[in-house]
This record gives sequence, C-alpha cells and structure tokens, in this order.
Amino acid sequence: MKAVIAGQAIVVSGNVKLADLEKIKKYAPEKLVLMGGEDGKEPIFGFGIAEGPGRIGKFGAEFSATPGRDGKATITLMIGEDVPADDIKQYVADKIGPYIVLANELEAKIPAAVADIDSKMATIMDAIVIAG
Repeated sequence: MKAVIAGQAIVVSGNVKLADLEKIKKYAPEKLVLMGGEDGKEPIFGFGIAEGPGRIGKFGAEFSATPGRDGKATITLMIGEDVPADDIKQYVADKIGPYIVLANELEAKIPAAVADIDSKMATIMDAIVIAG
C-alpha cells in the first residue's frame, strides 16, 4: 500500500485488486481481519468496502467500491487547506502512516486467502453436475 499526494488529495492505493477483496468478503470475510493481541485472537485491523471514497483509520481501511484503473483497491482522502504545503508529507505520515503499516501486513495475507477460496470453489464446481 502506498499514499500518493496530489494537490489536496491523498490517494491510498492498495496492492490487491478490489475484486479479490469482494471475493474474500463473500466467501471468507474473517480473512479480511488482521488478528493480534497476546493470544492472537484480538481483531486489530480490517478491510472493508465503502460506498464513497473510502477511509483509513484506527480500526481498518474501507476501500472505495470503484477500483483504480488497474483494478486495485483505492481510498481517496482530502487534506485540509490549513496544512502548510511544506508539512503535507509529515502530516500524511502522522495521520495514516501507522495504518498503512497494518494494511500492508493484512495485504500480505490476501493472495493466500484468494488461492484458498479459488481451490475450494473449483472443488465445489467439480461436484456440481447439470443433468442434460
């Protein structure tokens, strides 16, 4: 995940396709939650899909329901006009930097979740026969 600053906008681009997040949401939503804490059973960060431009914060990231041109999940945030231009990079680092670290950790688990779902779906589809 990376954040690109363009004028007063921050476009946070995920490394995963929105379609993959939608697939996981449908078939294995528990895989969209990063677990942690002492016993590894406490939800610490999650992914979701928002109706609007998305958001990222303490509890997780909600990606826009509209993917980027490359199909990747994105979030668009606005920077207040009160943030001086020479402080924007530090402002973004302070505001969303820790959440990007958590999102990267969760994103690393997405390919395995998609592969598992695809494998199970292939088994299911092989078990379904249309009589003709």
